[in-house]
Amino acid sequence: MELVERHIEDRDAPAFLMGVTPELSAVTTDLTAMDYTPQMIRHIWPGDTAHRRALLGNWLDTKLPNASFRYGVGDGSFNMLDYPGDFDALWCELTRILRRRGRILCRVYLTPDRPGTMAQLRKAVMKGEIAGFPAFKWRLEMIMARESGNPNVVKDDLYRMFIAQFPDRDELVRRTGWRREEIDTVDYYKGSAKAANFPTRAQLQATMPRSFAAVRFVPTTGYELCERCPMLVIDM
Repeated sequence: MELVERHIEDRDAPAFLMGVTPELSAVTTDLTAMDYTPQMIRHIWPGDTAHRRALLGNWLDTKLPNASFRYGVGDGSFNMLDYPGDFDALWCELTRILRRRGRILCRVYLTPDRPGTMAQLRKAVMKGEIAGFPAFKWRLEMIMARESGNPNVVKDDLYRMFIAQFPDRDELVRRTGWRREEIDTVDYYKGSAKAANFPTRAQLQATMPRSFAAVRFVPTTGYELCERCPMLVIDM
């Protein structure tokens, strides 16, 4: 991602990538990626080279040496965790494996203070005002997080809410122009206990150690709902 690269001051410094996002596999010339599923490494990672490698492991307990990296990088990585406990663990681990004056760079998906209501979302959908199905799911999850007061959204709950609000998928296709095959991917969430989290900016900041030297949110551009997906930049 170009925005991440603009905040990398030393392209030869070692970086730790949370996940195996292919677009981030070349942000520095010395990159170590980590993912907890071998399937993701096998199917998503572009392959190890002399300058990059992917490890199977847990970001919350990497087993990597202290002060190994200048940068910690990710894309939506924090949103895959359990809020707030996993956040506390990840801050501790990143603080341990990053060098003094290291930097964290990660896009985050944040629920705005006023994400709208379910009725407003349904109206926007039926008027064809939401271009993409992924942006629709983000908006739905953020409304669920706000209404429940819990940033964690269980995938099975997302499936059940979708079924309740939008029972006629053929009508969705007609109203939105979304492909039926894309809409049907929501069925993968049925019965799943996995969760994603969508905190507000204040909720995310509340988990951060006071020791961080500087925290800022850099706007991203060029895609639907980007105003809710800034890049978090933390100087240690």
